[in-house]
Amino acid sequence: MFKCARLVPMCFAVLSLLWISACATGGDAIRGRDALADVAIKDRVWQLSRFEATEGDESFSVGAADRYTLTLLANGSYRVRADCNRMQGAYRLESEQRIALSPGAATLAECGPDSHYSQYLRQLSDVRQFEVIEKTGQLKLITGKGRLIFYPAEHEAP
Repeated sequence: MFKCARLVPMCFAVLSLLWISACATGGDAIRGRDALADVAIKDRVWQLSRFEATEGDESFSVGAADRYTLTLLANGSYRVRADCNRMQGAYRLESEQRIALSPGAATLAECGPDSHYSQYLRQLSDVRQFEVIEKTGQLKLITGKGRLIFYPAEHEAP
């Protein structure tokens, strides 16, 4: 009986250590995925293909993807080309697949009747999450109203 009484607290202590160890490993795995996401999206020029609205008729596609770009730099800043306009600001990767873009300086010239610069900039200001689709090479930025779909530029130059 005496041996059993000492064994219970020891088992409890061992199980507690195993549980703490498992939690720590899980956290490292999440940080590992975050690090992979960082590498996947940073210091690349992303070209906008389209915006897919979740409802309504706000979806649009861009004909000249090189005129609608996004570059997330490793120093936490970003650059945007929105047709004839430029914008820059700061971003934060807040947690796994969560991103926040803070607007900065922007030019706001009227680019022409077929331009989607205003819709693009409006959606960028509402980005909440991101997803990298390795199979297709896509970057999806999820907003409150839909998804901005990007592909890596052929000739990347941050």
